[in-house]
Amino acid sequence: MVAGISATVKLQAKVFLQGRYKQSNLGAACFPFTTLPDVCGPSVTGTVCTTAFGAATRTWYQDACQTPYYRLP
Repeated sequence: MVAGISATVKLQAKVFLQGRYKQSNLGAACFPFTTLPDVCGPSVTGTVCTTAFGAATRTWYQDACQTPYYRLP
């Protein structure tokens, strides 16, 4: 029972942020909002949030691909 309650609390605490992205192998296209990977968040420290996608990389943005998200420190 304790494990079930703990799992429920963890799920409720998780914040699902949405972001748009550009993919390195697809030119300047700005793709629609989707759930950000766990490593990205609206912190203003650290490296601009990029994630691997096969041989390409995705760079994540808060808006129409102008204001980047940053990797959590």
